Amino acid sequence: MSRAQTVGTRLSDQIRRAPGQTAAELAVTLFGPGAPTSRIQFPLEILVRRGKVCRRDRGGRTTPYRYFPAQDRGDGAPLRRG
Repeated sequence: MSRAQTVGTRLSDQIRRAPGQTAAELAVTLFGPGAPTSRIQFPLEILVRRGKVCRRDRGGRTTPYRYFPAQDRGDGAPLRRG
């Protein structure tokens, strides 16, 4: 298993356990205080592209993306495809 896959698996598990975290929060949870988001950017993007994780908000400094399991929009309602 590659490092990206390992981080991706850990990210996916963490997002299922605690949905709605930002990339910065996920990086700290997985790697500790001061961990840069660059450590999780690539595997997180792969999860989003594969439809395993969805993200909400605008993705800027004031409203960073928040990540949720793909079946959860973040408001308790299931995601609808298409």
